[in-house]
Amino acid sequence: MDYIYIAGFFLVGAYILYRGFREFKILIIPGIYFLFLGGWRLADKLIAGAELMQGVYAWIIRGISLCVLAATGILYYMKYMRGKN
Repeated sequence: MDYIYIAGFFLVGAYILYRGFREFKILIIPGIYFLFLGGWRLADKLIAGAELMQGVYAWIIRGISLCVLAATGILYYMKYMRGKN
């Protein structure tokens, strides 16, 4: 079941990058993040004993997730506030 999630992350990332590059440039950030997250989970599954979703590594991925979410939200907000003024 985990490999379905991994494939889903890669597919969503590729789709967002494809559509985002053509229409909405801000979507490039979450597209790259989804590809990164798919690679992170794939490495967790393939490397025996790595446990990349536990301990310090889990906090690293949470920190990266927070940064991506904040950056995307701020850029999205700035784009639409600039359009309303």
